[in-house]
Amino acid sequence: MPESSTAEPSACSGRSSSKSMPLPGSRGAPNFDKAKPIELLRYIEQMEDIFKEYGVDDDQDKKRYLGKYTDQMTEYEWRAFETYDSSSSYEEFKAALIDDYPEAKMAGKGTLSNLRKICKEHQCIHVDDFAELKSLTRSFKAEQQLLLNPPALVEHSQNIQMSKDSQR
Repeated sequence: MPESSTAEPSACSGRSSSKSMPLPGSRGAPNFDKAKPIELLRYIEQMEDIFKEYGVDDDQDKKRYLGKYTDQMTEYEWRAFETYDSSSSYEEFKAALIDDYPEAKMAGKGTLSNLRKICKEHQCIHVDDFAELKSLTRSFKAEQQLLLNPPALVEHSQNIQMSKDSQR
């Protein structure tokens, strides 16, 4: 199978594969959008899948690639982390990144503020707008489930009250 012209040269140390990483911004390449910080964990998972697929083993290469698949300002910000230098491992850098994005840190845990936000975003739904009503139901149930998982942050009765309050 011929190599794609949208691949980066494989002159990188710490690589055990002859496959070249996809170019940042190319179709199918992961991308972190700083306007959606909750997506950070998903982005890191996608990048780690690519690291495995393309044989990227070196910690510094992993750090460099994480930044390359973001916008320029985010890459500069991430390079300024103390854990970006070679004295820190990739895992230490990753932990520092996640710690710096509270939305990502709370992803999958559910918060009352997210539940309130969902209610607020859907407060002007018309009773005949079936698609928006279904959107509210999906979003609310998903956040409710996260909040009810042990250790539950809210009781079932609080969820019912918040649902009633959002309908006023």
